Amino acid sequence: MIITGGLWIITFTVILLLQMEDHPAFHERIVLQYVGLILFIGGGAAALWAFNVLGLNRALCLNFFEEGVPAAAEGPYRYLSNPMDYGFWTALIGFALLTGSLYNLVIAAEFILVMIPHVMLENAIISRSLPHKTTERKVN
Repeated sequence: MIITGGLWIITFTVILLLQMEDHPAFHERIVLQYVGLILFIGGGAAALWAFNVLGLNRALCLNFFEEGVPAAAEGPYRYLSNPMDYGFWTALIGFALLTGSLYNLVIAAEFILVMIPHVMLENAIISRSLPHKTTERKVN
């Protein structure tokens, strides 16, 4: 967790520093902007749906380590193990494509890299608390 905390500090420092500068464009193609808009809206909608299914306490991991809190298995959690994270990541990439900003693309990539250990930790804890048959369900 100390490593993850350090990576969060780096993430927010990079975001702050990059937002103080003019953003160089990595593309100006209208097609990529439309693709970015679709990814931004779709990813945001998926993340909000997953947040709604979990509720505030579970979505913010306020009761993550408590005993007897069941793993979500409805809504988008039927298809993905971490739809809130994946939706947010998709929205970040979509926003970078929509704006064409190289800085926003770097922020999206860095945020995703920081979150991968967090998602792996969540999945390990959740898989230990589920019956064996449930953990074999198809998830990405």
